[in-house]
Amino acid sequence: MRELSQIDSLIDFKKVLDSLASRTGNVLNQTEVARDSAVSQPTVHRYFKLLEVSNIINRLPSYFPSRTKRITKSPKLFFIDPGLSIYLSGYFDEGSLTHLPQLKS
Repeated sequence: MRELSQIDSLIDFKKVLDSLASRTGNVLNQTEVARDSAVSQPTVHRYFKLLEVSNIINRLPSYFPSRTKRITKSPKLFFIDPGLSIYLSGYFDEGSLTHLPQLKS
């Protein structure tokens, strides 16, 4: 995939991938991903398109009864394989999943 897409830096690609994994199920904001991963916004956009074309991630458009709102509202990001997003988010084994911080009520 690196040769086909001309990925310049695997380190930057991994940073973007990790940042996207932590945002799965949330509204996609490519500018925030660029800021958090310290990669330029056009590069993040190119990597995002590459991941989308290779069926690693999926962009789910927002749903509103109004067609104009559907176009203007931001889509949500989902990984096709949820196990990949969990692994990239830092949960490597059962122990890391059982020691999640408890929410206070």
